[in-house]
Amino acid sequence: MSSVAHPPSNALQQPTALKTGFNGAVPWAAFVLIVSLPFMQLFTVNFIFPLKIFEIAIILWGLTAVATLRIHVFDVPVLIFGILLTFYCVIALLVDLRVLDNVGDFSHLARWSPEVDGLTKCAYLLICVLGLNLVAYAAYFQPRRAIDLWVTGAMIAACVHFVLFLMSLAGMALPNLPGMPDNPQMIDLAGMRLYRAATFLEGNYGGPFFVLSFLLACHRRHKWRAYLLLSAALLTFSTTALLGLTAIGLYWMLKGKDVMAKIKVLFIVIPLMIVGAPLIEIFVLDKISDDSDTSSLSDRTNTALEALGMFQDNVFIGVGISQYGFNVPGRMRWDFARNDYAVDKEKSIPNNVYAETLSELGLVGVLFLAAFLFTIFRIVRRCSHPLLRAGAYAVFLFWVSSPTITLMYYWAYLGLVCGIARYESRPQTRLLQPSRPVQSA
Repeated sequence: MSSVAHPPSNALQQPTALKTGFNGAVPWAAFVLIVSLPFMQLFTVNFIFPLKIFEIAIILWGLTAVATLRIHVFDVPVLIFGILLTFYCVIALLVDLRVLDNVGDFSHLARWSPEVDGLTKCAYLLICVLGLNLVAYAAYFQPRRAIDLWVTGAMIAACVHFVLFLMSLAGMALPNLPGMPDNPQMIDLAGMRLYRAATFLEGNYGGPFFVLSFLLACHRRHKWRAYLLLSAALLTFSTTALLGLTAIGLYWMLKGKDVMAKIKVLFIVIPLMIVGAPLIEIFVLDKISDDSDTSSLSDRTNTALEALGMFQDNVFIGVGISQYGFNVPGRMRWDFARNDYAVDKEKSIPNNVYAETLSELGLVGVLFLAAFLFTIFRIVRRCSHPLLRAGAYAVFLFWVSSPTITLMYYWAYLGLVCGIARYESRPQTRLLQPSRPVQSA
């Protein structure tokens, strides 16, 4: 089993995370955040609007940090550019709504008002920035504990998923769990309705999370935990997760250095592909080839195309953060099944981070986001473990079908890899063992 070494007790100086002046004491909120990441729907607290466990932890940490004037900063440029991106979102929103009077035809779908909805989304974005900072800080000072807590939280979520999946397989009624919707997401397969959402709202939220957790378990060489997390990812029936796994595998095969480990992976993957070929046909090929108006791919394509049209009409600053759904129904250029449903009942979303960013933030917002991501990936690329880097790059693929840019676990994973990368480059620190695929502990 690989060990993530802490600096020797006789180190010449106490480690700090880039001029913060702190002695390595990690805030409690960082560990609460890491272990509670999969509980994005389960145990959600409704306080005016839904609050997740990790959001409550970050808010309490932020208030304490401001009150005591002691803010744990992992990397100054990352934090500054993240705050600048959030600040831009606020300014662009107010300009759109108050100066340009660019209020969508379906603003009545807002929870409170378009402006409050947008400012709430800005708050969520800031929470993601602070969450990335906290996770990176924890991974820098206590990398082994940070990874193990992530895997522990993922294992709890996987166990919940297995229980609910087996209950649905047996035809049993699913229990009403706190925070979970009354009508959980199911999938029809071989005449059965099977549960697929784990502790998330949808399988496409849970699938990528379990894939990233699988990579961390592999990195720590926790064999059976890795297998269980991979099984949980597959049982979400998420096409995005399957495509992400494929991309990660190809990247690791190209960049990994352990030849024997690659051979072992091939002996595992090839039989799985043969056995799972029918499922691949159902959940990947059929979705891609389905050109009907009601298909998931058609829905996502149409909403993305509408976002591009919205961007063309609002090139520089977009329509404002969280305003896509208030503008899109009234100017639809394509008729597809969910149009009337979105207009009458709920706010539409593009289900694509790139489409969301272009339409809502405009060209200026894209530049701010690109600068923020550059500050992150200048650290990620220094990570010596291809498996962890592959997960970071896979985030860009997952964003193609992600509901929003403020999905916390993506930013937390990037923060984790950043912390490990900088930990490795610290003087007098033993490097983490090279990443390998699943091996016995």
